[in-house]
Amino acid sequence: MQATILKILVNAWKLLLLAALLALLNMLFSTGLAIQANLPTGGGSPMRAALWSWLTNGTSISPETGFLLIFALFTFLATRPKRVGTAGVFGLLLMAAVEIIFTAGDVAVAPPDVISVLVTIIRFVAAALVLLFGILTLVQSRRLRRQVVPSLPGSRPGA
Repeated sequence: MQATILKILVNAWKLLLLAALLALLNMLFSTGLAIQANLPTGGGSPMRAALWSWLTNGTSISPETGFLLIFALFTFLATRPKRVGTAGVFGLLLMAAVEIIFTAGDVAVAPPDVISVLVTIIRFVAAALVLLFGILTLVQSRRLRRQVVPSLPGSRPGA
């Protein structure tokens, strides 16, 4: 069992990036779907065009432009090493938590057709996976930093 948990932790960073890419692709797909169907934002007027609604507030099944760009930026930063990568992972954790809250709020205003429900479910699951694998990545990096590296013979500072 310990070996299985260790394998999951080793692959947590790769799984985090995969889940973040799934979330990004779902956001882009749902945005295209909402613009094509002319779905306005839940709080906006139905007369408003979906494209303008997406640029400012997001549509009823997709986040706004700024959220999408910031999520993409944190996904890119998470691929970097050291502190920049850790900052990217923290940013993804924050964005995933916000995405889960927004998705729960969007359920009430999303149209009840099959595609919108499926997109909303994928949006929630992808954000939850980003949250889970982000936490596992941070745990793994913390363990690796605290791990004692055995010194090689003759590599003492005075030798």
